[in-house]
Amino acid sequence: MKVHAIGVTTASGISKKNGKPYAIPSLLVLQPIEPFSNKPADYSKEDEAAGKDYYELNGYGLTERQIAMAEGCMEQFKGIKFPAMIDVETDSEFRGGQMVTVVTGYKQAA
Repeated sequence: MKVHAIGVTTASGISKKNGKPYAIPSLLVLQPIEPFSNKPADYSKEDEAAGKDYYELNGYGLTERQIAMAEGCMEQFKGIKFPAMIDVETDSEFRGGQMVTVVTGYKQAA
């Protein structure tokens, strides 16, 4: 999958739940802003008065997105001069009881 990578980060700390250390590496990429709305077509003034919620996102250009990285693969991104177009390699892992896609490596995009 080709992406416009702008950096890599690791969020780390000690878990409140179990007191164990954690480290969560992420690849930061740019992607086009895609308008989104879950506002029902029949949303009314009564819905608004009742506090019925909805979410809308509108915009133009690019936005940042974080993609989870496999443990131990962050070092291989050290030599990249960001921003860079790269072709990421992915796999699936269980995290927090859910299957998620994680970046496992990359190749320079052709």
